[in-house]
Order: sequence, then C-alpha cells, then structure tokens
Amino acid sequence: FFLHRILFFIIVIVFSACKTTDFSEHELTDYDISNISQHNWIKIQEGIEKIDCKINNSRYFSVVKVDLTTPNLSINVFPTTDKKDKWYNPISVTKFAKETNSTISINTTPFAKQNKFLLNSKVMPTGIIISNKEEIFPPNKKYSALIINKIQNEYFAKIINSQQNQFIKNDDYVIGGFWQILQDKQIIPFNKILDRRSALGIDDSNTTLYFFIGNKFSYEDCAKILLQLGATNAIEFDGGNSSELLVNGKSLQKKIYTRKVAAIFGITIPTHN
Repeated sequence: FFLHRILFFIIVIVFSACKTTDFSEHELTDYDISNISQHNWIKIQEGIEKIDCKINNSRYFSVVKVDLTTPNLSINVFPTTDKKDKWYNPISVTKFAKETNSTISINTTPFAKQNKFLLNSKVMPTGIIISNKEEIFPPNKKYSALIINKIQNEYFAKIINSQQNQFIKNDDYVIGGFWQILQDKQIIPFNKILDRRSALGIDDSNTTLYFFIGNKFSYEDCAKILLQLGATNAIEFDGGNSSELLVNGKSLQKKIYTRKVAAIFGITIPTHN
C-alpha cells in the first residue's frame, strides 16, 4: 500500500504540472539555423505548407505556414462561451480538432488546475481568451497574446507584448500565451532552458502564421527558427507535455503522452474536391 501511494504521487508530480520542464542549459549550437531556409516547403493543401527538420534523434521540429487570406478560412477557439469564468474539463488537441474540423490545431494558453493533485482536475486559463469579440477569460498583464481580426473577408494577425491593453476588447479573437519571443525581427532573450515547445510567428504582412512545434528547444531557439523562416514577431505558448500541433488530425510530435489542455487555437480551410 505504501509503495502504491509513492507511485501515485510520482505520477501526479510528473503529469499535473503545467510549467515546462528543464532538460539542459545549452543553446542550440549543434545545428546551423541558416540551413533551414534551404528546406523546401511541402504543400499540404491550398494555403498550408509545412517544413520538418531533424537535428538528431531527440531534437526535431516542424513549422506549418498558413496563409490567412485563403478563401473560406475560419477560426476555431477553445474554451467556448459556455465555459466563461468557470472551471471546466480540459480536452486533448486531437478531440478539439475532430469536433471543430480544424485543419491546423495548436495548444495555447497556460492554465491552472482546480486540484493540483488530481490528474482529471478541472482547469482554467491563466490568460485572456476572446472569441467573436466576447471575453471568455480576462487578461493577464504579465503574458503576451495573439490577436486576429477579420476585415472584410480576410483575417489579419498581430502579437502584443502584454495582455493589459486598453483596446483589446475591440478585437475579434484574442488568444493568450506565455511571452513574446520575437519582436520586429529582434529576438527577446530568455533563460536557455530546453523543452518541448509550442510557438507561433507572424510575418510583416500580418497575413501569414507560422505554427511551431519542437522537442528540446529554448525560447530563443524557437525565435531564431521562426525568424529564419520569415516571421517578424512570435509568441511562445504553453510547453512541456502540453505542447501539441496537429495537421489534418495528425500530431507532428513524437511522444507517448500529451496532456489535455485548457486552451486551443484552430484554423479550418476546406478542401475542394
């Protein structure tokens, strides 16, 4: 019985934390970042291209490029309005993608647990979520956010360094993350901690998104890669076991366990048969 209790608490500690986990304190020195621009983008469908890069068996990443001006594109956000200001059950990015028919899906906002000792505890985002101009969860001034607005029939994106913005409530979609890692092509310094990472970049036209997923990278590594591929601004999302990026329902990560999360951003682009 005693051993069973010890095992239970180990499992809780490993799988319940929302913070990222340290792997090492080394920069990305074993890979020439400039080489990634030589890789050919693979077209997935209209408006979507992808790059996969392997550094070694444990270090790899994928970047998915999405053109926001693609016809019939739509935005999907979790949590939905029925979760407003409540604790609720987390879901997997896979389930979200299936239920919303999202072509691209990524985890976003970090979150708190109602009971940190329960694996199936209810959750709540620790940052802003606005969907269709309705605030579902309030801003957290220490974190950054992704903003997407629809102008006529096209979407435009931007990243703000702090969610405490007086004009934020006028936006169509606001999705909280951690911190901005790239600002006007300038890489923002952070501690060199390697972990699984989810991030998102935007180009200077504000109409191209770069979805990043990778294993054993620092925030600065993510920023360098996104900058090299064409992003001028970028934001880091919740990392560690929360990190997940799906394309057409298939994960781009190679891992046994992915945590259910509190917040997800998706894009749907219908295919034409």
